[in-house]
Amino acid sequence: MFEKRPDREVPHHSIAWRLILAAAASAVVVWPLRAFMPWLPALMLGASWTASVLFLLLDTAVRRLWIAYLVLTVPVLLLFGAESGGRQIAVSLNFCFLLLRRQRPWRLLSSAQRAAAFFLGVAALVLVSWDWHWPDTDGMGWFMGFINNFGRTCQGSLRLFWVFSLLRLLFGIRLHFLRLKPKLAVMAVLIAAIPLLLLSTFGLVALYGAMGGVTTARGRDVLQDWAANPAAIRGCAAVTDAAGFDWAAGRSNDRLPDWLVGFRAALDRPVPASDEQVPAATGMKLTIAGEEQVVKSGAWAPADTAAVFRIADELWLLDIRGLGTGDAHITGVPLDAGVLDRLSGLLRADVGVLATRGELAIATADAEADSLDGRISLQGSYRDSTAASIWSRPLYFGGAQVPLIVLAGGHFAYGDFLLHVQVSLADLADEFVTGENTFNKAV
Repeated sequence: MFEKRPDREVPHHSIAWRLILAAAASAVVVWPLRAFMPWLPALMLGASWTASVLFLLLDTAVRRLWIAYLVLTVPVLLLFGAESGGRQIAVSLNFCFLLLRRQRPWRLLSSAQRAAAFFLGVAALVLVSWDWHWPDTDGMGWFMGFINNFGRTCQGSLRLFWVFSLLRLLFGIRLHFLRLKPKLAVMAVLIAAIPLLLLSTFGLVALYGAMGGVTTARGRDVLQDWAANPAAIRGCAAVTDAAGFDWAAGRSNDRLPDWLVGFRAALDRPVPASDEQVPAATGMKLTIAGEEQVVKSGAWAPADTAAVFRIADELWLLDIRGLGTGDAHITGVPLDAGVLDRLSGLLRADVGVLATRGELAIATADAEADSLDGRISLQGSYRDSTAASIWSRPLYFGGAQVPLIVLAGGHFAYGDFLLHVQVSLADLADEFVTGENTFNKAV
C-alpha cells in the first residue's frame, strides 16, 4: 500500500548555482581575514578554488582524468615546500586546465543567475587581487612555506578562473528577463559609459607614463649635472655627510679612497686604438703620433670627464679635469643612499639605483668588465617613513638608463645602470593641487 519514494536528485542547475555562490562568497569573506596569514586565508582560498573546480567539472569530458591532473598540483607544492618554484608550476598547471575549458557549466544557470554571477565575480576578482601581502617564504620552515605557497596558488588560480568566467559571461549574457527600461539603462552603460571610461583610463595611463618619463629623465640629468659640477658634488657631500674627496696634483690629502691610486694609474695607461670604445661615452680622445694618416699608431687617452663610475661594488660621481697637464684635479662623492635622499627631495619621489649582473646587465664592450659580480641596489626617499596605506604606498613611476663607466682590469669600459622612480597617489595628487605648477592645475 505504501511504497518507498526514491530520493529526489538535486538538479544540476541548482548544484551549479550553489557552487558559484560558495566560490564567490569564500573569495569575498576571505578578504577581511588577511590579517590571519597564512593559515585562515589559505584554507578559505582553497575552499573557494575547490568550489570553482567542482563547478567546471559539472559538464566536462574525461572528468576523472582532469581530477587526477588537478590533484597533481598538491605533490608539486609538497615537493618544493617553501620554494616559490612549486607555486609557479602549480599555477601554470591550473592555467592550462582553465584555458582548455569551454565554460559549458555556465549554461546550466538561468539568465538572471548568470547576470547575478557576473557582478559576484567582479567583486570576487577585485577582492582576491587587491591589497594582499603574503609573508616572505625566506627563512620559513617547510610546512609553513607549503601553507603559504598553497594559499598563493589558490589565489592566483582564482584570479584566472574569474577572468575566464567573466569574459565568458560578458560575451554570452542575455537580458531578456529584464523589463524595457532596465534593458535601455544597460545599453546606455555599454554604449556611452564604458567607452568614455576606457578613453579616460587610456588618457590617465598616458599621462602617468609621460610624467614618469619626464621625472626619471630629470633625475638622470641631475645626476650627470652633479658629476659635472664640482661645487654641486661638494655640496652634496656636505649635505649627506658622504665620504667625498678632492684630489689635486701636488697637494696632500688624507681623505682619499684606497682605489684612487689604481684609478689614476688606469687614467695614465693608454688604451689601444683598436679597442672598441666610443670616445663620447668613455671620455677618451684619440692621440696620434706622427702624421695624420698613421692612425694605427694612435691610442685612446683619457680626456676631461664628468660621469658616474663603477669601481668595484661602489658607484661614484667623479669630475676629472686637467689630465695630461700638471694641474690634474679629481673631485668625487659616492653615489650612496644619502645622495639619493637628496635627489629624492628634488624630484619629490622615491628613487633607486640598480646595477646587477642578473636582472639588469651592465653591458660593456669589455669581457673582463662584464665579469664583475655583485648587485648594487640603493634606495633614497625624502620621506621619514613609508606609510602602509594604499594612498601613500609607493608605485613604480618610471625608469631610465644612466651612462656608466666601469673600471675593471686596469682600464675603462662603457656601461649603464637603471635609475627608477616611485611615487604614491598622494604625491600625484599634490602635483595637481598644491605647489606653483599652474599647468598641472589646468590639466
